[in-house]
Amino acid sequence: MGAEVRASNPLYEGPHLRVSEFVEKGHLGGAWEWAAHTHQTMQITIVSRHSSLQANWVNDCGSKRRKRISGPAVCVTPAFQRHSMEWDEAHGSIIMLISPDLLGGELRSNSIIQESYGGCDPFLEHLGNLSTRGRDAGMPFSRIYAESTAVILLEHLGRHAAPSRAREYSGCGRLGQVIDYINANLAAELSIVELARIAQASPFHFARGFKASTGVTPHQYVLERRIETAKSLLAAGHLSIADVSYACGFATQAHLTTVFRRLVGVTPKAYRMCAV
Repeated sequence: MGAEVRASNPLYEGPHLRVSEFVEKGHLGGAWEWAAHTHQTMQITIVSRHSSLQANWVNDCGSKRRKRISGPAVCVTPAFQRHSMEWDEAHGSIIMLISPDLLGGELRSNSIIQESYGGCDPFLEHLGNLSTRGRDAGMPFSRIYAESTAVILLEHLGRHAAPSRAREYSGCGRLGQVIDYINANLAAELSIVELARIAQASPFHFARGFKASTGVTPHQYVLERRIETAKSLLAAGHLSIADVSYACGFATQAHLTTVFRRLVGVTPKAYRMCAV
Protein backbone atom coordinates (compact mmCIF):
# COMPACT_ATOMS: atom_id res chain seq x y z
CA MET A 1 0.00 0.00 0.00
CA GLY A 2 2.90 2.39 0.72
CA ALA A 3 4.15 2.28 -2.86
CA GLU A 4 0.65 2.79 -4.20
CA VAL A 5 0.16 5.97 -2.18
CA ARG A 6 3.52 7.45 -3.23
CA ALA A 7 3.06 6.85 -6.94
CA SER A 8 -0.62 7.71 -7.35
CA ASN A 9 -2.41 11.03 -7.11
CA PRO A 10 -5.98 10.98 -5.75
CA LEU A 11 -8.11 13.02 -8.14
CA TYR A 12 -11.19 12.48 -5.99
CA GLU A 13 -12.12 10.45 -2.93
CA GLY A 14 -15.67 10.36 -1.59
CA PRO A 15 -18.15 8.01 0.07
CA HIS A 16 -19.21 6.32 -3.17
CA LEU A 17 -16.29 6.84 -5.52
CA ARG A 18 -12.50 6.99 -5.61
CA VAL A 19 -10.49 8.21 -8.60
CA SER A 20 -6.68 7.99 -8.72
CA GLU A 21 -4.09 8.75 -11.40
CA PHE A 22 -0.65 7.17 -11.55
CA VAL A 23 1.96 9.88 -11.71
CA GLU A 24 5.31 8.05 -11.42
CA LYS A 25 7.20 7.06 -14.56
CA GLY A 26 9.35 3.99 -14.95
CA HIS A 27 9.14 0.26 -14.29
CA LEU A 28 6.81 -0.54 -11.40
CA GLY A 29 8.04 -3.89 -10.15
CA GLY A 30 8.28 -5.39 -6.68
CA ALA A 31 5.56 -3.85 -4.53
CA TRP A 32 3.68 -2.88 -7.68
CA GLU A 33 2.96 -6.50 -8.50
CA TRP A 34 -0.33 -6.30 -6.65
CA ALA A 35 -1.31 -9.47 -4.81
CA ALA A 36 -4.58 -11.08 -5.89
CA HIS A 37 -7.44 -9.43 -4.05
CA THR A 38 -11.13 -8.57 -4.21
CA HIS A 39 -13.11 -5.50 -3.19
CA GLN A 40 -16.76 -4.53 -2.86
CA THR A 41 -16.52 -1.87 -5.54
CA MET A 42 -16.43 -2.11 -9.32
CA GLN A 43 -13.01 -1.12 -10.65
CA ILE A 44 -12.55 0.68 -13.96
CA THR A 45 -8.93 0.95 -15.09
CA ILE A 46 -8.22 3.37 -17.95
CA VAL A 47 -4.79 2.29 -19.17
CA SER A 48 -2.95 5.22 -20.73
CA ARG A 49 -1.20 4.92 -24.07
CA HIS A 50 2.13 4.97 -22.22
CA SER A 51 1.25 2.11 -19.84
CA SER A 52 1.42 -1.67 -19.90
CA LEU A 53 0.60 -4.45 -17.43
CA GLN A 54 -0.34 -8.06 -16.96
CA ALA A 55 -3.86 -8.64 -15.65
CA ASN A 56 -4.74 -11.82 -13.79
CA TRP A 57 -8.30 -12.66 -12.79
CA VAL A 58 -10.73 -15.46 -11.96
CA ASN A 59 -13.89 -15.42 -14.08
CA ASP A 60 -17.43 -16.37 -13.03
CA CYS A 61 -16.78 -20.03 -13.88
CA GLY A 62 -13.78 -20.16 -11.55
CA SER A 63 -11.22 -20.30 -14.36
CA LYS A 64 -7.99 -18.36 -14.03
CA ARG A 65 -7.25 -15.91 -16.83
CA ARG A 66 -4.13 -13.91 -17.72
CA LYS A 67 -3.55 -11.23 -20.32
CA ARG A 68 -0.81 -8.82 -21.34
CA ILE A 69 -2.24 -5.35 -21.94
CA SER A 70 -0.75 -2.27 -23.54
CA GLY A 71 -2.51 1.08 -23.58
CA PRO A 72 -4.64 2.71 -24.60
CA ALA A 73 -7.03 0.15 -23.17
CA VAL A 74 -9.74 -0.31 -20.55
CA CYS A 75 -10.19 -2.98 -17.88
CA VAL A 76 -13.54 -3.53 -16.17
CA THR A 77 -13.34 -5.54 -12.95
CA PRO A 78 -16.73 -6.37 -11.36
CA ALA A 79 -17.13 -6.15 -7.60
CA PHE A 80 -15.87 -9.20 -5.67
CA GLN A 81 -13.87 -10.55 -8.62
CA ARG A 82 -10.46 -11.86 -7.57
CA HIS A 83 -7.77 -10.16 -9.62
CA SER A 84 -4.28 -8.70 -9.66
CA MET A 85 -2.41 -6.28 -11.92
CA GLU A 86 1.35 -6.39 -12.52
CA TRP A 87 2.35 -3.03 -13.97
CA ASP A 88 5.38 -2.50 -16.19
CA GLU A 89 4.50 1.16 -16.61
CA ALA A 90 1.50 2.95 -15.11
CA HIS A 91 2.14 6.64 -15.77
CA GLY A 92 -1.04 8.48 -16.72
CA SER A 93 -3.38 5.55 -16.09
CA ILE A 94 -6.53 6.14 -14.05
CA ILE A 95 -8.32 3.80 -11.66
CA MET A 96 -11.92 4.38 -10.57
CA LEU A 97 -13.47 2.41 -7.72
CA ILE A 98 -17.26 2.74 -7.95
CA SER A 99 -19.60 1.81 -5.11
CA PRO A 100 -22.72 -0.28 -5.81
CA ASP A 101 -24.68 2.70 -4.44
CA LEU A 102 -24.08 4.51 -7.74
CA LEU A 103 -25.42 1.61 -9.81
CA GLY A 104 -29.04 1.25 -10.76
CA GLY A 105 -30.78 -1.96 -9.75
CA GLU A 106 -30.82 -3.01 -13.41
CA LEU A 107 -27.03 -2.90 -13.62
CA ARG A 108 -26.44 -4.38 -10.18
CA SER A 109 -28.83 -7.32 -10.19
CA ASN A 110 -28.64 -8.40 -13.83
CA SER A 111 -24.88 -7.93 -14.21
CA ILE A 112 -25.21 -6.18 -17.55
CA ILE A 113 -21.73 -4.71 -17.19
CA GLN A 114 -19.40 -7.69 -17.57
CA GLU A 115 -15.70 -8.17 -16.97
CA SER A 116 -13.44 -6.89 -19.71
CA TYR A 117 -9.66 -6.74 -19.81
CA GLY A 118 -7.71 -4.88 -22.46
CA GLY A 119 -10.55 -3.64 -24.64
CA CYS A 120 -10.15 -0.53 -26.78
CA ASP A 121 -12.59 2.25 -25.84
CA PRO A 122 -11.78 5.74 -27.23
CA PHE A 123 -14.75 7.27 -25.37
CA LEU A 124 -13.46 6.22 -21.96
CA GLU A 125 -9.93 7.27 -22.88
CA HIS A 126 -11.34 10.70 -23.79
CA LEU A 127 -13.31 10.82 -20.54
CA GLY A 128 -10.15 10.13 -18.56
CA ASN A 129 -8.26 12.84 -20.46
CA LEU A 130 -11.02 15.37 -19.78
CA SER A 131 -10.82 14.63 -16.07
CA THR A 132 -7.08 15.24 -15.84
CA ARG A 133 -7.22 18.29 -18.12
CA GLY A 134 -9.93 19.82 -15.94
CA ARG A 135 -7.77 19.26 -12.88
CA ASP A 136 -4.76 20.80 -14.62
CA ALA A 137 -6.87 23.82 -15.63
CA GLY A 138 -7.74 24.57 -12.01
CA MET A 139 -11.11 22.82 -11.86
CA PRO A 140 -10.98 20.50 -8.85
CA PHE A 141 -13.06 17.35 -8.76
CA SER A 142 -16.27 18.30 -6.97
CA ARG A 143 -18.42 15.50 -5.63
CA ILE A 144 -21.20 16.08 -8.16
CA TYR A 145 -18.69 16.23 -11.05
CA ALA A 146 -16.97 13.01 -9.98
CA GLU A 147 -20.25 11.13 -9.50
CA SER A 148 -21.65 12.48 -12.79
CA THR A 149 -18.54 11.28 -14.61
CA ALA A 150 -18.94 7.83 -13.05
CA VAL A 151 -22.59 7.66 -14.14
CA ILE A 152 -21.68 8.64 -17.72
CA LEU A 153 -19.03 5.93 -17.70
CA LEU A 154 -21.46 3.31 -16.37
CA GLU A 155 -24.13 4.25 -18.90
CA HIS A 156 -21.60 3.93 -21.71
CA LEU A 157 -20.44 0.51 -20.50
CA GLY A 158 -24.04 -0.67 -20.06
CA ARG A 159 -25.01 0.37 -23.58
CA HIS A 160 -21.89 -1.22 -25.03
CA ALA A 161 -22.40 -4.52 -23.19
CA ALA A 162 -26.15 -4.86 -23.85
CA PRO A 163 -27.29 -2.45 -26.58
CA SER A 164 -30.60 -4.28 -27.01
CA ARG A 165 -31.48 -3.53 -23.38
CA ALA A 166 -30.60 0.16 -23.50
CA ARG A 167 -33.63 2.41 -23.24
CA GLU A 168 -34.41 6.10 -23.33
CA TYR A 169 -35.63 7.83 -20.23
CA SER A 170 -38.69 10.05 -20.39
CA GLY A 171 -37.81 12.30 -17.49
CA CYS A 172 -36.95 12.80 -13.87
CA GLY A 173 -39.51 12.18 -11.15
CA ARG A 174 -40.02 14.98 -8.61
CA LEU A 175 -37.98 17.30 -10.81
CA GLY A 176 -39.39 20.43 -9.18
CA GLN A 177 -38.30 19.30 -5.72
CA VAL A 178 -34.84 18.42 -7.00
CA ILE A 179 -34.39 21.85 -8.60
CA ASP A 180 -35.70 23.62 -5.47
CA TYR A 181 -33.17 21.68 -3.39
CA ILE A 182 -30.32 22.59 -5.76
CA ASN A 183 -31.20 26.28 -5.69
CA ALA A 184 -31.44 26.28 -1.90
CA ASN A 185 -28.09 24.50 -1.44
CA LEU A 186 -25.77 25.94 -4.09
CA ALA A 187 -23.14 26.71 -1.47
CA ALA A 188 -23.13 23.11 -0.22
CA GLU A 189 -21.34 20.06 -1.63
CA LEU A 190 -24.12 18.60 -3.76
CA SER A 191 -24.03 14.98 -4.89
CA ILE A 192 -25.81 12.73 -7.37
CA VAL A 193 -26.64 10.29 -4.56
CA GLU A 194 -28.27 13.04 -2.51
CA LEU A 195 -30.33 14.39 -5.42
CA ALA A 196 -31.36 10.87 -6.42
CA ARG A 197 -32.84 10.30 -2.95
CA ILE A 198 -35.05 13.35 -3.44
CA ALA A 199 -36.11 12.05 -6.86
CA GLN A 200 -36.73 8.59 -5.34
CA ALA A 201 -34.51 6.90 -7.93
CA SER A 202 -31.12 5.24 -8.08
CA PRO A 203 -28.26 7.66 -8.87
CA PHE A 204 -27.73 5.93 -12.21
CA HIS A 205 -31.36 6.30 -13.34
CA PHE A 206 -31.77 9.76 -11.78
CA ALA A 207 -28.87 11.23 -13.76
CA ARG A 208 -30.25 9.95 -17.06
CA GLY A 209 -33.80 11.03 -16.22
CA PHE A 210 -32.60 14.49 -15.20
CA LYS A 211 -30.84 15.00 -18.52
CA ALA A 212 -33.92 13.78 -20.39
CA SER A 213 -36.00 16.43 -18.56
CA THR A 214 -33.62 19.39 -18.65
CA GLY A 215 -31.31 18.71 -21.59
CA VAL A 216 -28.20 18.90 -19.38
CA THR A 217 -26.54 16.67 -16.82
CA PRO A 218 -27.04 17.42 -13.10
CA HIS A 219 -23.44 18.64 -12.91
CA GLN A 220 -23.92 21.01 -15.84
CA TYR A 221 -27.18 22.32 -14.37
CA VAL A 222 -25.57 22.99 -10.98
CA LEU A 223 -22.63 24.79 -12.63
CA GLU A 224 -25.00 26.99 -14.64
CA ARG A 225 -27.07 27.87 -11.56
CA ARG A 226 -23.91 28.67 -9.58
CA ILE A 227 -22.65 30.96 -12.33
CA GLU A 228 -26.00 32.76 -12.58
CA THR A 229 -25.98 33.29 -8.82
CA ALA A 230 -22.38 34.50 -8.98
CA LYS A 231 -23.32 37.02 -11.67
CA SER A 232 -26.06 38.44 -9.43
CA LEU A 233 -23.76 38.68 -6.41
CA LEU A 234 -20.97 40.26 -8.44
CA ALA A 235 -23.35 42.86 -9.84
CA ALA A 236 -24.66 43.66 -6.36
CA GLY A 237 -21.10 44.49 -5.28
CA HIS A 238 -21.51 43.67 -1.56
CA LEU A 239 -19.20 40.62 -1.41
CA SER A 240 -15.58 40.13 -2.38
CA ILE A 241 -14.96 37.81 -5.31
CA ALA A 242 -13.56 35.22 -2.90
CA ASP A 243 -16.74 35.37 -0.80
CA VAL A 244 -18.85 35.11 -3.95
CA SER A 245 -17.02 31.93 -4.91
CA TYR A 246 -17.69 30.31 -1.52
CA ALA A 247 -21.31 31.48 -1.48
CA CYS A 248 -21.87 29.76 -4.82
CA GLY A 249 -20.22 26.47 -3.91
CA PHE A 250 -16.87 26.83 -5.67
CA ALA A 251 -13.84 25.38 -3.91
CA THR A 252 -11.65 28.45 -4.45
CA GLN A 253 -11.70 31.84 -6.14
CA ALA A 254 -9.50 30.35 -8.86
CA HIS A 255 -12.11 27.64 -9.45
CA LEU A 256 -14.83 30.28 -9.86
CA THR A 257 -12.61 32.29 -12.22
CA THR A 258 -11.88 29.26 -14.42
CA VAL A 259 -15.53 28.23 -14.75
CA PHE A 260 -16.80 31.82 -15.05
CA ARG A 261 -14.40 32.64 -17.88
CA ARG A 262 -15.34 29.44 -19.70
CA LEU A 263 -19.11 29.97 -19.46
CA VAL A 264 -19.40 33.77 -19.53
CA GLY A 265 -16.35 34.75 -21.55
CA VAL A 266 -14.82 37.17 -19.05
CA THR A 267 -13.36 36.95 -15.55
CA PRO A 268 -15.51 37.69 -12.47
CA LYS A 269 -13.50 40.90 -11.91
CA ALA A 270 -14.14 42.12 -15.46
CA TYR A 271 -17.81 41.22 -15.19
CA ARG A 272 -18.16 43.18 -11.91
CA MET A 273 -16.48 46.25 -13.39
CA CYS A 274 -18.97 46.28 -16.28
CA ALA A 275 -22.03 45.44 -14.16
CA VAL A 276 -21.59 47.81 -11.22
